[in-house]
Amino acid sequence: MSRADGREPPAGRQAGAGGDGEVPLRPASGGGAFGFRADVAVADAALVARGATLGQTFAAAWEAANHVLLAAPERIEPRSRRRLELTAESLPMLLFDWLSELVYWKDAHALVLVPQSVAVEPVAAGHRLTATLAGETLDPARHEPRVDIKAVTLYRLRVQAQGSEWVAEAVVDI
Repeated sequence: MSRADGREPPAGRQAGAGGDGEVPLRPASGGGAFGFRADVAVADAALVARGATLGQTFAAAWEAANHVLLAAPERIEPRSRRRLELTAESLPMLLFDWLSELVYWKDAHALVLVPQSVAVEPVAAGHRLTATLAGETLDPARHEPRVDIKAVTLYRLRVQAQGSEWVAEAVVDI
C-alpha cells in the first residue's frame, strides 16, 4: 500500500491509515496482535500492539520490535534464558523501559530475545512487569537484520484499555 506521498513504506512496515486511524495488524505468536504506523517518519518506526491482557500486549510490542530489527525473528532459538523484572510509575513508562531492554540486550550483549512469559500487575509504586525471555546471539545469516533500533522514544507512547483489550503504541528511533 502506498503512503500519501506516493512512496512505498520502508521494508518491514505496513502502511497505516495515519493519525489515530486503524492500523493493519497481524497476529502475534503469543496471542494479541501488532502492526506498524507508516505515517510517523522514515527515521522512526511506530509500533502498535494489542492483547487481551497487559502481559500479552507487552509481549506483542516486543515481537513488533523484533520484526523491525529482523527479517526472520521466528528463527530465534531459545539457547539462553533471562528473567526480567521492571517497575514503573505508569504503564507507558513501563512499556518504555520494557522495549529499552530489547535495545540494551541487543547492543550490550548481541542477544536477540523472545518473550516466553510476561505478566504485568499493579503494585504500590505503579506497575511491575515480570518476564522470562529466551534467545541467542544475533546471527546475521539466520536472523537477517533489517534496521537497527537505536532507542525507544516518548513520542506517541501510550498504553490504554480499549473495549475488552489493551492497546500499546511506541515509536522507536531507527
